[in-house]
Amino acid sequence: MQGQCDAVVDEQLMELYSRIAQQSMQIRQIEAPYLEQRSQLLEQIRPYLEDDARSVLPLPEFQLFVEQFLATCNSSLRVTDHPPIISVNPSTWLLNRIAVPLQLSHYRSIQQPRFYAFQLTARLENWQQTFAITIARPTADGSELDFFGVDRQWAEILAQIRLDTASLHVFEQDARLAQEVGCLICFVGSIFELISPTVWFTFP
Repeated sequence: MQGQCDAVVDEQLMELYSRIAQQSMQIRQIEAPYLEQRSQLLEQIRPYLEDDARSVLPLPEFQLFVEQFLATCNSSLRVTDHPPIISVNPSTWLLNRIAVPLQLSHYRSIQQPRFYAFQLTARLENWQQTFAITIARPTADGSELDFFGVDRQWAEILAQIRLDTASLHVFEQDARLAQEVGCLICFVGSIFELISPTVWFTFP
């Protein structure tokens, strides 16, 4: 009797596995053309960011991002050490008044089992720094995936950034300029994220 039950369960599991595998394959086939098209478009955007990322400041898409970004950060407990002081209107940003380009280059997606991040290099005249920003990582107990919103990513950037403004003449507004650069890095990270982290959890 036990053997018959085991055989039935095994058969049901095999059928379930087959359906899940088939469905997963269909989803990937549907996603593939979209991801390829988006990847090609992002490759066309990349040279503009490498030349001067300030080119995105006037865009309505970036304006909307800044509004949502500030709404999130202003209500977040994650950025209490660095309360937002940037303007909701990117046209008034310090970056617009600086005579040198902000170059964002060498974007790289980092995908490891249970860990997602992105890396890029920022350059502003004599200053250059590479940032590694978390997208998602395991929780402390390792039971599930902890997603980083823009507030936590921004906090990571501000904790890492060592901006050299000696030749930029920003007159003691280093913190504001650093926050503007951090916001732009968050925006670039959001548009270049092609593959979303896979949600997982561990049974007790």
